[in-house]
Amino acid sequence: MRLSVLLALLLAAGGAVLAKAPRANHPILGTWKLYARDLACVETETYEADGHHRVTSGAEVALSEFDIAPEPSSKGYCKLVDTIIEDNGKPDCGGSVIPVGDVATVFIRIENNGEAYLLCLHEDVSTCMGVAHRQSGSLLTTRSSGP
Repeated sequence: MRLSVLLALLLAAGGAVLAKAPRANHPILGTWKLYARDLACVETETYEADGHHRVTSGAEVALSEFDIAPEPSSKGYCKLVDTIIEDNGKPDCGGSVIPVGDVATVFIRIENNGEAYLLCLHEDVSTCMGVAHRQSGSLLTTRSSGP
């Protein structure tokens, strides 16, 4: 998920994240449409099994590496750290250009049996900035290929 203008608000100080592959059945894997408050458009995000995150947001096309907690915390959120490694330098849905190397830390709460997630600043629903809906990915594929 490129997190658009939200990334500008969430930049974390520090070095690059070393992406590691999420667990094979992590519910974040797949393609999502992110509907964030205060944005002029919808973002398309794909979280890949190799730890890469591809985003189209407005005119921006970006590639990042992400690291996500393998299981939710006791509050039900997975911490996600996302570092941009490639960007076309064009504005995202919020009109911002996010430079390569920026790091964002957010909290993801999987909802609706893995068909949606909330994007939050903290492990608190009152800090959620948007919702993403699954377009394709491991959960849909698994369900549609059953007996």
